[in-house]
Amino acid sequence: MSIFEDTRKDTLDKRRLDDHRRKDSAVLTRLDPATGYTPLATAVVAGHAYLARDLIEWGADPTGFSGDGEIPLLLSAWKEEKEQALLIHCLLRYAPKTVDMTCQAAGNKTPLMFAVEKKDLRSIRELKKHEASVSIKDGEGFSALQRAEAQAGGKGRKSK
Repeated sequence: MSIFEDTRKDTLDKRRLDDHRRKDSAVLTRLDPATGYTPLATAVVAGHAYLARDLIEWGADPTGFSGDGEIPLLLSAWKEEKEQALLIHCLLRYAPKTVDMTCQAAGNKTPLMFAVEKKDLRSIRELKKHEASVSIKDGEGFSALQRAEAQAGGKGRKSK
């Protein structure tokens, strides 16, 4: 079984990781050929918050890029549903400066923008606690604040 299968199935432990590392010392930086995700990003997208934490403690880079330029924090806000706030909390603990990082594949939306779209108050609070910007514009010209206002029935108009 590959490290990516172990991660998706939440069967990766320290012993299994050491087995993978014996075969490939850089296994934590490799990209899954099927998804383009690192092992940490794979854990994040699968919703395995405690495994994500363990991977970081075992040497995975919480700022490491996946194939389309996504970082784990962005993926936790964008792709994950059930453990989103817990993952965001964990990832920001190890990589607080990534709070506003985005990529073109995500439409240049920040983690806060995805949390606002999902109306996930726990994630919004966690991101704001780490000073996530409400004014950065996404690829469509909207900020997280404008998206929140639009969802609440306010203005939310695109800036000129």
